[in-house]
Amino acid sequence: MRFEIKLGKAYAGTTRPKIAEVVSEINNRIHQPSYLRWVIGLTAALAVAIIVLHQPWVALGTMTVGSGVGWKLETDRKRNRTTILNYSLSEDIRVRFSTIQKACQLLSQSEKIWLESTRKVVNDQQRNAGASHVINLSKTPVKVQCGQPPFISTNLEVWSIDIGVLVLFFLPDYILIWRRNIYSAMSYSALSLSCDRQQINTANEIP
Repeated sequence: MRFEIKLGKAYAGTTRPKIAEVVSEINNRIHQPSYLRWVIGLTAALAVAIIVLHQPWVALGTMTVGSGVGWKLETDRKRNRTTILNYSLSEDIRVRFSTIQKACQLLSQSEKIWLESTRKVVNDQQRNAGASHVINLSKTPVKVQCGQPPFISTNLEVWSIDIGVLVLFFLPDYILIWRRNIYSAMSYSALSLSCDRQQINTANEIP
């Protein structure tokens, strides 16, 4: 499946697919059934039956044909599970999207990125080295990288933030959320960003 998505002032009068339609199509294509196990099981059963009839060469041919059929089915399934998103961006959208890409690229150069899992207010700061909060960090660092989303092929460089339980993929029009092999979408207007500097006292060394 291929979606042509045109964004920006230059394409103001051009209709484009709704994000709900795009996400639904992507998810439906991802979860297409696989018939490889059935082909392997049927091929093996036929081969065993032929061997019992003392026809080893025929059995070998059956296994070869079955392997070829299985490989063809899986190759077609892999191609059919991929959705193509072809973007055409006018200059205004291209500049905005480039800002997002540069921000992700800069973030990826950080030595370590951690997810704050919980934060608790400290009542007695003197007993906690003056700390106002106790913060627990995620067990694994956050990954910021550039690459194509699973089962999606685009004509753009797509940056993502992997926080372990889910992955955020930044597209020009929406943020795709990949979780448990299912996509959902979030608009940029629903995203809130802030940046500040904090001093943190650690009880243990951060790996």
